[in-house]
Amino acid sequence: MRRLLLLLLWPRAVWADLGAHPVPVRRLVLQILVPFAAGIAAAHQVGWSWLNTDWSPQYGWSADPMFGDASLAVVFGLALGGPLSLAATIAWLAPWCGGRRDWPGSLSVATWGTLPLLVAACGLFFMPMIVVCLFAAALCFRLHAIGVCVLLGVPAEDGADLVIGSWMATLACASLAGLLLELI
Repeated sequence: MRRLLLLLLWPRAVWADLGAHPVPVRRLVLQILVPFAAGIAAAHQVGWSWLNTDWSPQYGWSADPMFGDASLAVVFGLALGGPLSLAATIAWLAPWCGGRRDWPGSLSVATWGTLPLLVAACGLFFMPMIVVCLFAAALCFRLHAIGVCVLLGVPAEDGADLVIGSWMATLACASLAGLLLELI
């Protein structure tokens, strides 16, 4: 959590430090992404089961889990797969924006840059936290744009373009996956 706080206050310095002292891929996945994905899944389960049962579709939210008994696994998979697929997309698109293709660097950008949203999403058992998640997503964009420049060598004028393209490609893939899950 200390590194996250420092990342929020001095992003360029922390990205430079991460470039000089990279965190191993295994540690990023097993010690950061998996616990946060489990926390997000648990928060959603608590919200569906106990806290938000009085919300109705009339107010824009159905308390019934969308995927029934598999909802917990689906939320876990989305929370874990989101940063992983974003990292793959960043690694794929980085050379087109003048950067280098670097899977560990891309995963570092996707993991550390998405951490504010993952932290906020752990509070989604309480529905109004969605507003905090929107602000966290905007912060993630800034962190990703700085991170791709520092860790992947993308020129500063192309950093935001790479992040927008990566987000859009990842959202398109997630939409197709959701459509396939709905059809099954």
